[in-house]
Amino acid sequence: MNRSIADYTDRPAMNPMLHADCLSWRHSAEQVLTSATLRAWPGQIVALLGRVGSGKSTLLKICAGLLEPHDGWIQLNGQLFTQPRLSQMAGKGLFYLGEDKNLVPGITLQEHFDAIQYRFGAGDTEHAIESLQLSDLLRRAPRTYSGGERRRAELGLALVRNPACLLVDEVFRGIDPIAVDVMGRSLKTLAA
Repeated sequence: MNRSIADYTDRPAMNPMLHADCLSWRHSAEQVLTSATLRAWPGQIVALLGRVGSGKSTLLKICAGLLEPHDGWIQLNGQLFTQPRLSQMAGKGLFYLGEDKNLVPGITLQEHFDAIQYRFGAGDTEHAIESLQLSDLLRRAPRTYSGGERRRAELGLALVRNPACLLVDEVFRGIDPIAVDVMGRSLKTLAA
């Protein structure tokens, strides 16, 4: 019997917030995913671990609605999707933060926060800025950021949206240990 680590951990006795099952995807002749499964419960932080090229990013992109699976389905907050689209998934509370290109290079971080406030309403911008130590970045454009500064800014914008489900690809790539701790605390707060 095959069991995953998640089968042995404590989890709430409710339905998962995100449940992807039997997902397959291929690129040309290369089979990238074969019957992949992912489950995440409310309040839980799940990490995908695997070798480079094993399909982790592809799985997240399918769950976010950026790629259409060849087989399988996704259930988000109880609603079933066989051909998920980014706009549908976002409308149901999912926020996808890809590896890169999440910020508009020519505007400041403050302008990013202002745009989110204008478009989506009140979020706790002050808490995001404080918890991720972003105040020094507010008046600078993202093209001037280091990799760690960029990732903290992206996560801050995601936190302001207060998503029901947050998918982050390569969350700690290129991040120094202090920023990893700061970001980890923010993710735990969001999960709670």
